[in-house]
Amino acid sequence: MKSVRHRLIGLATASTVILLLSGCGGSTPSEAAPASEPDDSAIPSATLYYVEYTEDDSSGRLLSWDGETVTEVVAGTVSLYNSAYVSPSGEYVSWIDTPQYPDGELVIYHLADGTEEIRSTFQLGGEHCVTPRWVPGGNELVVGVDNTWDPLVLYNVDSDTSSEEFSIPSCNPIPTETGIYYWDHEADDIAYLTPGEEPTLTGAGPAAAAELNGEIKGLSSVSADGNQACVVVAAQHNDGMRGSREPSCEALISTEDGTVLAPATGLANEQRVFGPDGGHVYRSAGEVHFTGADLTVTASFAEPPELVQTTFIGYTV
Repeated sequence: MKSVRHRLIGLATASTVILLLSGCGGSTPSEAAPASEPDDSAIPSATLYYVEYTEDDSSGRLLSWDGETVTEVVAGTVSLYNSAYVSPSGEYVSWIDTPQYPDGELVIYHLADGTEEIRSTFQLGGEHCVTPRWVPGGNELVVGVDNTWDPLVLYNVDSDTSSEEFSIPSCNPIPTETGIYYWDHEADDIAYLTPGEEPTLTGAGPAAAAELNGEIKGLSSVSADGNQACVVVAAQHNDGMRGSREPSCEALISTEDGTVLAPATGLANEQRVFGPDGGHVYRSAGEVHFTGADLTVTASFAEPPELVQTTFIGYTV
């Protein structure tokens, strides 16, 4: 593995926190929690993970940054770029490999020793559109069965066993501590269910769409506790289109009532990625900001220059 060392440089100041909360957090400085420069005890011990294309666009690679060293963890096919996710425990990375399209393989990569295992094979294309996502607090993945998005199973990586099959009418099921969330296209709403039970509509989708003065096209990600979600917005200012990988966050909303917590800013390379610690990391303009569920920034750091062209996909603490 290739490594480049960088010292982690703290950037959080009162003005930085106020700018973040007023410009992207959905509240003015007077409404936000008092901003203060975090001391060393607030700096998290975390490893951040990024993906990027190689220079000739023939493959993708996974990078990690622990605050000092940028490391190339693994290089693979271009599909690695779109399908890689890190387990909440920090033990594994999963992705879909395509050795010969449309053949697909679920790859489990062991971060401790660098070994790879192929755990499942299937045919891509057609109706197979589920990207395996990790269940918070464990080593289970939501995985599509056969060649379609329905049915699904919870696959335990440690025991190599699967749950009973269940159904979700969506290509993008997102597991949380409280259920599996998805975007219900018929109701234009965020819904969730526990396998074996009937789905529940949250009502957050229509409420958020009205506040955003635009149309919500889908769900990008959901916090581990299920209380906050990133949505894909098609509003007049962007002609209904804006390309993004799933971790991109066009608007951050409450799943309880649809309140918009952070509206779309239109900034390039802006991301909000939920983590296992109950908060999320907000990334913009070459900086990463560790952010609590109440949008309070606890620490901010400058990223090394070689991460500028990457996509941030997750972190472990």
